[in-house]
Amino acid sequence: MKCYDLVKKILEECPETRDSDNALEWEYLVRQGLVVNGSITKEMFLKTSALETARRSKQDIQNKRHLFDKSPEVKKWTQEKAKQKGTHVYRETVWGEDGVAYETD
Repeated sequence: MKCYDLVKKILEECPETRDSDNALEWEYLVRQGLVVNGSITKEMFLKTSALETARRSKQDIQNKRHLFDKSPEVKKWTQEKAKQKGTHVYRETVWGEDGVAYETD
């Protein structure tokens, strides 16, 4: 099965993946049999096809083909983020496992 077809199937069967790239990517890994007991090893992770391809497939399906749309709340949030013209990447917080914001030197 092609990546695009798998993503389309996931979006159809798992509505929660329509609003979250992370949820989609997790289900994508699960469907490939790479997640064992809720975990994935580095070795298994490196066997997957590019997650970016899955994300872009989702983007194409939702934005160009208008299938499996995002919820109205997420749509509004992404529209607001788009108004920042890409500068949000410089301000987005990265969180550590302990729930504390990751700080750089």
